[in-house]
Amino acid sequence: MTSSRKVDVVIIGGGPAGTSTAIALAKSGRSVAVLERSRYETVRVGETLQPGVRVLLSELGVWERFLSDAHVPTEGIISAWGSSELYDNNFIFNPYGSGWHLDRRRFDAMLALAAEDAGASVYLSTRVVSCTQRPNGGWSIEAICDGQAIALLADFLVEATGRASSLVGKPATKRIVCDNLIAVIKYFQFSSPVADCRTLVEASQSGWWYSAVLPNNHLVVAYMTDADLLPRGHMSLADVWRSRIQDVPHTLARVDPCVSNSSTRSIAAYSYRRNCVADTQWLAIGDAASAFDPLSSQGISKALQSGIAAAKVIQASQSDSQVSLNEYAGDVEKSFDKYLQARAAYYNREKRWSDSIFWQRRQSYASSIR
Repeated sequence: MTSSRKVDVVIIGGGPAGTSTAIALAKSGRSVAVLERSRYETVRVGETLQPGVRVLLSELGVWERFLSDAHVPTEGIISAWGSSELYDNNFIFNPYGSGWHLDRRRFDAMLALAAEDAGASVYLSTRVVSCTQRPNGGWSIEAICDGQAIALLADFLVEATGRASSLVGKPATKRIVCDNLIAVIKYFQFSSPVADCRTLVEASQSGWWYSAVLPNNHLVVAYMTDADLLPRGHMSLADVWRSRIQDVPHTLARVDPCVSNSSTRSIAAYSYRRNCVADTQWLAIGDAASAFDPLSSQGISKALQSGIAAAKVIQASQSDSQVSLNEYAGDVEKSFDKYLQARAAYYNREKRWSDSIFWQRRQSYASSIR
């Protein structure tokens, strides 16, 4: 029989939300175990950071580590939104300097190492087998790590599992879903270094496009549309991508000198929040709690903010558990509502395709909630 190791907090998921929670808790003296299913070896989507992320990374004590990892600085965003002409939103006047395009594998692995250096235990290549709330309080977690069974006892459980279909600690929770957005993604390689590393966003009749220059002269290009608006029948994702990119001349011009170095794939990108994100000795954080449209460029920043907030809630729960949990849940709901209003306002700037189902669906805040 496997003996159980006792820790204060178990965090399921080793993305930015989970590891930022671990860093903050470990630095405050809590014993923490992070269970991450990968070894950070596969491609991870979510490559852009706004300049203000410096505040969060500095709070976690990892800003200098981040700078040493050779991510690509970007001076702003150019967009063809509401017009076929490009508009430049430059970061030159931002007090925090440039934004960043990431090697996500390197970024996530850096945060995991920082969590270990702070005192947390990070279990890689780990699959959770069972997770049970004990009658006398706390949690019992069984997992397989590199083929070996491990057992953990924890006072508090944090779920940072991203867009996982269910939460292992609270499987009955439901998603409140706002749309059907997906990203159809391809990666490319430039033959020589690129001078213009700004993010490019370009609207089209059936959705919008995003591209960003990544480390090592790579380029990611994503076509954002609703899953039900993709053509049915024998047309492959690659065929759809090649056909639809003809509608966005600025993006097409950026891709033209590149060589594709990946297959075409799709990932979920819809907006939602969970109907329950906090309960006795349990929190859902990051995208496990709520997920925003990639247009917001808030994915990683939101994850870091969520992790830092979760650590504070767990610390505060020692004195008044229910109050701190309720405040956290309220903050998640208010933040999501504020995001929906901002999302509707931004989509309403695009008036060129009033008969497009994609744009009609997004230009009313009230219709965003279903």
